Amino acid sequence: MGEKWQHIRVRETFERAIKASGWGKSRPTKYRGRGVALYERGAPSGKASAAITLEADGGVTVLTGCPDVGPGFYTVAQQIVSETLGAPRELVKVRFEDTDSLPYDPGTGGSKSTNTSGHAAYKAAREVREKLVALAARKLGCQPQEVRQVKGRYVAVRVKGFSFVELARAAVVENGGPVYHLTMYEPKDNPPVTSFAVQVAEVEVELETGQVKVKKITTAHDAGVVLNKLTYQGQVDGGVINGLGLALMEETPMVDGRITALNLGEFKIPSFQDIPRLTTILLESPTGPVPFQGKAVAELPNVPTAAAIANAIYDAVGVRLFELPLTAEKVYWALHGRKARL
Repeated sequence: MGEKWQHIRVRETFERAIKASGWGKSRPTKYRGRGVALYERGAPSGKASAAITLEADGGVTVLTGCPDVGPGFYTVAQQIVSETLGAPRELVKVRFEDTDSLPYDPGTGGSKSTNTSGHAAYKAAREVREKLVALAARKLGCQPQEVRQVKGRYVAVRVKGFSFVELARAAVVENGGPVYHLTMYEPKDNPPVTSFAVQVAEVEVELETGQVKVKKITTAHDAGVVLNKLTYQGQVDGGVINGLGLALMEETPMVDGRITALNLGEFKIPSFQDIPRLTTILLESPTGPVPFQGKAVAELPNVPTAAAIANAIYDAVGVRLFELPLTAEKVYWALHGRKARL
């Protein structure tokens, strides 16, 4: 019967994008148009592994089988483990390992890294914290449930307690060497939570040539709790620019069964001069499935861009195109009532 989603925020996301884009304002030139598109994507889940090593100096090494290919997963994993253990951020390092050192991990891709490998790191950190709490209780002469973690210290009632570094050092001494803890994370099912992205593109079309110039893109995201605003914004900006290239210029033409775009001189991607003004609206709420209630981003920003631009072209000059990329030639021939000859 289909899936039933929770915490649907599509209306708020759509309204915020429309408002921020200036949708109802008059157009500065005659052949200016605006278009909107929406995309929805849940956060895929799956099993993953992670390990944590504690050193005598308080250093924490997080071992993961998920490579960071640019989205900033290691930064977020560092934050998750640091926050969970109460460890200073600078003491937490994240290192990639293959299956010689760790069990299976699904790796990167599919907007799932934080919801799989991030959960594994979170679980490992919680289990290590339980060991530290038990150690603190023994040293403080109290029950584990009486120990609280406050601002990087493990304390009990009317007792100063220990800093994370002090407790890590004691754990290593008691263990006779670095403390190593491995865990597996395997969810029962995918979370019933999805995310929405709404984009509004504003374009200007030159009638004589069909050239399309994107002047502005506004993107609104149903973001859950944003764990790291810098890396999140990087994902949004990169995704929008990737979608811009897909919309206007990226293609792999074939002649006699062979691709003719053999290098980046022939395969066109956006340059700095192609980038329009980008505006991002984040709708945060504690509703996400990843640790600390974040939501997926990754591929979310690059999907609706082409549709928003195509809709904006139609709004500007009445030409409806259905094939990417939306080149000047296609717009020109559509404007002149002829089939694109490409």
